[in-house]
Amino acid sequence: MNNLASQTDVGERGDGAGRDQDASLDQTLLLLNRVVHAAVTSIVVSDPNQPDNPIVFHNPAFEKVSGYAASEIDGFNCRFLQGADTDPATIATLRRAIAAEQPCNVVILNYRKNGTAFWNDLSVSPVRNENGDVTHFVGVQSDVTNRIEAEQERNALLEQQQRIAELLQRALLLNPPATSLIGVEISTQYLPASDEAKIGGDFFDTVALSPSRVALVVGDYVGKGLEAAQYTAEVKYALRVLLREYGEPTVALDRLNTFLLDSQRLNARADVALVCISVAVMDTQTGAVSLACGGMEPPLVVRSGGAMRCPRPRARTWSPGSASIRSTPVRS
Repeated sequence: MNNLASQTDVGERGDGAGRDQDASLDQTLLLLNRVVHAAVTSIVVSDPNQPDNPIVFHNPAFEKVSGYAASEIDGFNCRFLQGADTDPATIATLRRAIAAEQPCNVVILNYRKNGTAFWNDLSVSPVRNENGDVTHFVGVQSDVTNRIEAEQERNALLEQQQRIAELLQRALLLNPPATSLIGVEISTQYLPASDEAKIGGDFFDTVALSPSRVALVVGDYVGKGLEAAQYTAEVKYALRVLLREYGEPTVALDRLNTFLLDSQRLNARADVALVCISVAVMDTQTGAVSLACGGMEPPLVVRSGGAMRCPRPRARTWSPGSASIRSTPVRS
């Protein structure tokens, strides 16, 4: 391992002022040498003017992180840290920067002497003399294996959650079997506003209440992703139970509101948890429709002749702190 501080004879340097200046320089170089050797960050210096740009200086931290001895480091190119799974594109980025005499920062997979891999956050900078010529390159390296592995685990978890959320969202948007609802033909279409909106938060449902009564539901939960998909599934299937128990949309939404407020409080959910729902219960024999909306605009009613109507339900307040529901009878 080389020293950065030069060893010179102060007594041979001329007059007193010159000797004082040289002594100050020696002290600065000595301090710099101590700082570099004490640093926990790996530092190497290479000489591009020698064949193969070999390492000409390294600090003890580099020996510690690489596992190589000083005799196996100085005089060799840094590529001995590369291995089978080192990304060729990252190596090419480094080579281009060195060839262009430009600084460069990469995170590269390197290997210790014992063969174990580690992620290296490497910054390479050119060192220039008074004429602007590059005389050396300095490489500063940090072992960021723990950070990279944590990011990889997080990304894997996010990908898994994404797949689960996609499955949940598809289940929430399934069309009912054609034979399950007598006298009713249902066609659905879901057009998300963005790619992010494809996952979680939106649903529609059809619930057979009796041989002649069917409930049509459209809902939207504020939020996206796995949490939204899970909460939306909870809302959807809770509403199914309530509709089958009470049969009327206003009563079902009122009970659902109470259930969600209690669930939010007991499970310490964020106060921003909000779901908007529109429910229409239709009698397929008479054509009568009972409509209730909670936080959502009422649907359009399109008659056989093409005329459209937007019913305006009467308002009824839910429990304190919640939205309101609106209900009205509509003739289809």
